[in-house]
Amino acid sequence: MKKAYTILPFIAAVLIVTVVGFTLFVKSYLTDERIRTLVAESCRKVPTQKGLLGAISVSIFSGISVKDFAILEKDSDQAFLNADAFVLKYQFLPLLSKRLIIDEFAVESRGS
Repeated sequence: MKKAYTILPFIAAVLIVTVVGFTLFVKSYLTDERIRTLVAESCRKVPTQKGLLGAISVSIFSGISVKDFAILEKDSDQAFLNADAFVLKYQFLPLLSKRLIIDEFAVESRGS
């Protein structure tokens, strides 16, 4: 029983260091600039539209959240799609090989 009490703090410390390390890795890889570039490249594939992004936040557990998202018609200021936010849930392990694989895409809007 004493052995379990001496090993348990070591295991807890390893888990904490691992979670903190993964969080720092995700935050350093999925930077605000990299996400903006990724979304801008996706919008450029549709030649008739352009995208606008607000604040971007990245979390290891809840994914990527982009606030105040809009897709505008290219030659006007009229919105094709306007949302309060969209959330991307991603797979974690492919990030270690610098690949972003999206599992879930959700658009949040309060309506007008």
